Amino acid sequence: MARTRQESAAPSPIWERIGLVVLAVVLALYFARPINLATADLGRHIANGELVLNGVTDVLFTNHYSYTEPQHPFINHHWGSGVVYHLVHGIAGFEALTVLNILCIVGAVGLVFLAMVGQVRPWLLMLGFLLCAPLIASRTEVRPESFSYLLFAAEVLLLQWFVNGRIGRLIAILGISLVQLIWVNSHIFFIMGIGATVAFIIAQSFAKKDEHVKALAIVLAIQIGASLINPFHVHGLLAPFSIFTSYGYMVLENQSAWFIYDRFARLDVIHFFVLAALFCFAMFRIFRSGQWRQHIAYLLIALAFMLLSFKAIRGFALFGLMAPVVLALAAESWLNGLAHGTRSGLDRIGRFLPIGCGIVLLLWTGTYASPIATYEVQDPARPGRTKRKAINALGLFDGISRSAEFFRKSGLHGPIFNNYDIGGFLIYHLHRSEKLFVDNRPEAYSVAFFDSIYGPMQSDEAVWKAMSDRFGFNVIWFYRHDETEHAQPFLIRRTQDPEWVPVFVDDVSIMLVRATPDNAEVIERYAMPREMFSGRPN
Repeated sequence: MARTRQESAAPSPIWERIGLVVLAVVLALYFARPINLATADLGRHIANGELVLNGVTDVLFTNHYSYTEPQHPFINHHWGSGVVYHLVHGIAGFEALTVLNILCIVGAVGLVFLAMVGQVRPWLLMLGFLLCAPLIASRTEVRPESFSYLLFAAEVLLLQWFVNGRIGRLIAILGISLVQLIWVNSHIFFIMGIGATVAFIIAQSFAKKDEHVKALAIVLAIQIGASLINPFHVHGLLAPFSIFTSYGYMVLENQSAWFIYDRFARLDVIHFFVLAALFCFAMFRIFRSGQWRQHIAYLLIALAFMLLSFKAIRGFALFGLMAPVVLALAAESWLNGLAHGTRSGLDRIGRFLPIGCGIVLLLWTGTYASPIATYEVQDPARPGRTKRKAINALGLFDGISRSAEFFRKSGLHGPIFNNYDIGGFLIYHLHRSEKLFVDNRPEAYSVAFFDSIYGPMQSDEAVWKAMSDRFGFNVIWFYRHDETEHAQPFLIRRTQDPEWVPVFVDDVSIMLVRATPDNAEVIERYAMPREMFSGRPN
């Protein structure tokens, strides 16, 4: 007897499970990257958690770590993530933080997958996620955003289960409110949960399901109420709408996809452009099939993330999380329009495709798309030749904290003049003993600080001299690979300045001390020849 459509579409459980395992392994390997603590925000998040748990509440509201603008108002919207990071780090170190990050990403994909069960063939969704996996992995750093991906997926799952009748209104209200309460205290993307509820309300309105619309309106009201339960109350709720208006420093992740492509021609941007084109075609297919009313919530959410990604590349991972849903829905519509025999044959082949594609990604090393990260090293067996070595790993890059160890061992002290990139690193190592000039939170400093002080200090020697006298710098501590236009010329001038002596350099950072009697012993022991720095420090 011929099988029904549902039977032919249902995957063999064993192959589905193997495909899901392969997908999870691929995602995990993308995010199994050593942490560059020198430029990451992670060190600051860990320090935040420690201070909050110790009752130091000004870290929530002011620029606690700075001696330049210590009273500048600041909304620490990610403080809850810092508490989690501090606790996990205290128990099992940086390796556990990498594992936690992986679990958030794999969990987010898993929850979206659960939300789509029964709506689309699982193998189509798995293929979509494998196609989008490199884009999701464009932001592999351990950061609170990963909690946003997981919590967003949790709310989407609860919303979908509610409209499907799998959970009742009370469970939906309690579940979404709890997720939102955690989210608003973990990361500023919490506003996207409210947006997802609005998208589902619109979808149910088109479906003329008035009871669902009313229930979701209640969910939305309580969700907004839960978002007010944060240390900043209404200011915390409104923070997503104002945070980018006070940035005095150009952050790369907040630049448009076109800007990044023009400046760097990065492969993740090209990948995004290709996926955006596929997504638009998939949307056209769904609208043409007349099924858009059934899927409009996902169309609106994914479209919003695509537009966000064009405006700021930090949206890439969110688009990569939701684009597979629309791609799979479009492919499902196309498959269902085929003749029964053709559809059944494609289903039989399709069950194996995620496994095969996942294995290809795992074996296709040395490329942007491969989850196996590699780099070239000299081959001792063949002088003059190189070979590729895998660098997938948990925890920190080897030797990343040498400069902090040197600072402590040599007995140096501030005031420190540091650059923006290295701020989180210095907070992690020095927050109990030193304040910083600046750190990598542009919203924690005034626009005037960056425009009139930080930038001009590095480009104008008169401003540098005035600020150096004002703050009495004892140490200059920079991330060596700062790519801003003024950083490298500034460092070259300082290494040739008789008032400053280079005493430490490695692949990550450079440190100079002022030539004063207090630093005479350090200079005698560690002074480096100025000829080493006649060129570009990085």
